Amino acid sequence: MVKRIIAFSIVGVVLWGCISCGTSKPKEVSFKGKWKQVFENCIMGVKEESVVDVFTDGVRFRTESENRIQFYDGKYLYSKTKNTLDGYSFPVTTNEISPEKIKPYKFWFVIHQGKTGPGGNIAGQETVLYQVKIKRPDGELTSQVWVDAKTGIALKSLQTIYSHQVSQMVTQNSQECLEISYGPVTDEVFNKPE
Repeated sequence: MVKRIIAFSIVGVVLWGCISCGTSKPKEVSFKGKWKQVFENCIMGVKEESVVDVFTDGVRFRTESENRIQFYDGKYLYSKTKNTLDGYSFPVTTNEISPEKIKPYKFWFVIHQGKTGPGGNIAGQETVLYQVKIKRPDGELTSQVWVDAKTGIALKSLQTIYSHQVSQMVTQNSQECLEISYGPVTDEVFNKPE
């Protein structure tokens, strides 16, 4: 999970810093949803897939996958690894994180750039497609983000890094919303993990 956050963040920061046309900022809205995430390192032949449930009231959020729970209360990020090792239960870690530094954890809430047009229907929502391609001497970075036309929430994203040196895709990361329901989220969801 941490590797995926770092990988998505690096590609996002590079692409965000290089393109400035067609920028759109998402709205802070309440919803619950489910995303499929795929991280693929083509050089090492590694592919990781997971499904993540997301609950947010715009500021606070809770993400939960098969192995991990994270809860952000606006000031602290609480993380809990769900797996146990020989009966050992991992403790909850707590880190103070500012709203600015928490952004990479909110993969559904990103600044979108390079608007190209309609993106079709994803999880029952009409989307707008944003695409950015950055060519470098050693390769190419591409990003495609399908955002909800009404809220700006990223419902699908695909980032790739292609290397000219090895003539192949180095990494490919994707996230796709399988279902989303906008509206108030019950406070019980925002209890810190134990």
